[in-house]
This record gives sequence, C-alpha cells and structure tokens, in this order.
Amino acid sequence: MAFGIKDGCINLTQAKDIIDLHIYIENLENLYTETNYSSERSKALNPDLEKYILNSIQNYRLKTNIRLVIHLPMGISAQNISEIKRSFYDYFSLRAKETDSHLKRKFRQWRLNLSIGTVFLAVCLAVLEMFEGKTETNGVKLLKESLLIMGWVSLWEPITFILFGWHPILKKKMYLKKLSSTPISILKYMNRSNNNVIR
Repeated sequence: MAFGIKDGCINLTQAKDIIDLHIYIENLENLYTETNYSSERSKALNPDLEKYILNSIQNYRLKTNIRLVIHLPMGISAQNISEIKRSFYDYFSLRAKETDSHLKRKFRQWRLNLSIGTVFLAVCLAVLEMFEGKTETNGVKLLKESLLIMGWVSLWEPITFILFGWHPILKKKMYLKKLSSTPISILKYMNRSNNNVIR
C-alpha cells in the first residue's frame, strides 16, 4: 500500500507493521524557518513541512507505528544527521507542550465563559419571572422572548467548546507528542524528481 501527495515532498509506504513517511529535502536550509528561540536545538521546522507531516500521520491511528525517513542530498555529514534528528525531536516536543498549554488556556476560558453565561441566564430567567401574571402587550412579549433567547445564547460558546472544540486540539497535541519520539531514518540520494523535493 502506498500514499502520495501530488507535487508534494512526502510519500507514505507501508510495511508489515510500520508506516514509513518519506520526506525529500534538497537543501538543509529548507528544513527550518526563522525562530525567536535562542537555543539552536529549538529551531522551528518549515511550517509547510510540519503541516505535511501532521496531515499525513493523522490518517492513521495513534497506535500505528510511524517512521520518518528523511532523504537528504549526498555530502551531509554524520554531525548534520545527528543535529537534524535532535532538532525534529526537540521541535515536536516543544510544539506538543505549546499545544497542551493552549488547551489548558482554552479550558480556563471555557470555565469563565460558562460561569458568565450561567449567571446571565439566571438573571434573564429571574427578570422573566417578574412578568408572570402581568398583562402581556406586544412589547412585553418581545422583551420576554428576547431575554430568553439571549440567556441561552450566552451558553452557546461554552456548550459548543465542550462538545466539539477541545477534541481537535487534544488530538493535535497527542500526534505532536508522538512525533517527538517517532523513529527517524536519514538516507542520502543522488538525484530526485523536482516534484518531490522541498526546495
């Protein structure tokens, strides 16, 4: 079984018990992008490369054995190979931590939004109680319906997040964490079709 991305940089091949993710790089400089991190080990990967890798492995379950096979041009030293492997592990480990922090901030905001929405709904319902038994003019009916709608709408965002919003973030974190320890093999190539090389 094989999976390819048209005009991309990645191919997937499947052996008996492992998925090989093949990445072809023409120039080492194309592996990374500018970063504000001070540590050399915290180099930021090319965002297109990160997106390709994440999109590719998310086609498989977390338990699936994945191996990154990075194809580099001839002339790459053993030291470069070691640094590339370390930079991948460090980067994905950092991204997993950042995503985890982002998820925690989302939950803190969710708790705040839920509290505000609940209080606002309670106020709206209390005001509605004040109109019980009174003559309902068109204006009063409009006001009551508006209060009821606004009260429930105030809980829309918290309910949407807890039902649907946090799952994609958690999934991304788990795949990033997986990539921080995924085996990496580095191969050297002589020539490669232009359509399959990161330039």
